Amino acid sequence: MRKKVFLVIFSVLLGLQVLAQGQFMRYETEVDGIVYEFTYYDNGNKEFPENLKVIPINIDCENANNGHLDIDIPAYIRAKIPVSGSWLDANFPVSNNVYNDGGKIDYQPNCGSSNITSIKFGTNYVSEVLVMYLSSFYLTSIEVAEGNKDYFSKDGVLYNRFNQLICYPEKKIGESFIIPEGITSIKSSAFGFNDNLVSIIIPQSCNGLDGSVTNIFASCRNLTSIEVAEGNTRYSSEDGVWYNSDKTQLIGYPAKKAGESFIIPESVTSIGRSAFANNTNLTSITTLNPIPFNAGFQNGFSGVAKTCTLYVPAGSKEAYQNASLWKDFVNIVEIGSEDKDPEENPCQELEENPDPNYTYRYFLWGGTESKTKPAKGVNHYRVTFYKGNPTKLEKYKCD
Repeated sequence: MRKKVFLVIFSVLLGLQVLAQGQFMRYETEVDGIVYEFTYYDNGNKEFPENLKVIPINIDCENANNGHLDIDIPAYIRAKIPVSGSWLDANFPVSNNVYNDGGKIDYQPNCGSSNITSIKFGTNYVSEVLVMYLSSFYLTSIEVAEGNKDYFSKDGVLYNRFNQLICYPEKKIGESFIIPEGITSIKSSAFGFNDNLVSIIIPQSCNGLDGSVTNIFASCRNLTSIEVAEGNTRYSSEDGVWYNSDKTQLIGYPAKKAGESFIIPESVTSIGRSAFANNTNLTSITTLNPIPFNAGFQNGFSGVAKTCTLYVPAGSKEAYQNASLWKDFVNIVEIGSEDKDPEENPCQELEENPDPNYTYRYFLWGGTESKTKPAKGVNHYRVTFYKGNPTKLEKYKCD
């Protein structure tokens, strides 16, 4: 008998000792039809919990009215939670996703079959997790009530107060979108699989992406142009293609950009992740550099490497076949290369074949394409195409 009493007393004392040292707690309770999850540190002193976070984990989307869902989570909820062996009855502050990004939201099955086209959040709470989930179905608009200290919306697009674009609804109507001036960064999943967008303009103020630089527009399958406003210190664009500021990295080539061929500027030394993803128009890519660069992501040419012909300068095919970024191309073809002596060809009188099957493109040294024949004294390349395929790469030394 004494042994049993001793064991009980020892167990109680041991439990009190563990609690006195503190422990992390997870508890759920329902308030006004919404289940909240409490996570906190119980220090064993029966005081208000440390590091308390309160997150709604069940929002009933069946309350949507004609496709519109209002979610107005209060700033505080009255609830009871276990603290240090007793119950604490108090008003607890509800955490916002901006401080708890990726918080748990139990949206299924209540949201799985709801045709929600618009959603509006109140002044205290916005769920990024729920927004991204609904966006992939029918969502065309996201609104946030004025006075929300962490988020705001404009024209149906969600932003946070850190000037980051959070979500552009996947079913939002409109072919073009100008990211507002003042927005400095874009969440990597912000645009999802929007099939309506044709053109996007990045403002001067936007100079950051969520994580490593990546092609956040790769899944916009009908995009034909990505433009960057002048004055942007981090990014640039040319002919609808997205680069970093000095054009050493090609970040994004629009999925539906017109044209069957593309010449990579000589200045480019790396290709962004999924830069050419989902492009169905390209049949050939040409590089002016005889030495393949290996900097960049292995899947930079994902989606085109098996369908496009890669044209490379004469004598460099083997090098490209062995280079990690380029070896996935099934068909690599060398094109003729010839340097012009300035005394033999002063560049101002370039002879061109009058046959309409021949076309020509000019690139200044450094990679920028010239829409007209370069003037005398300008170093450049001329690429000759026959029936749309590059057949000759000529380097003109005009200095």
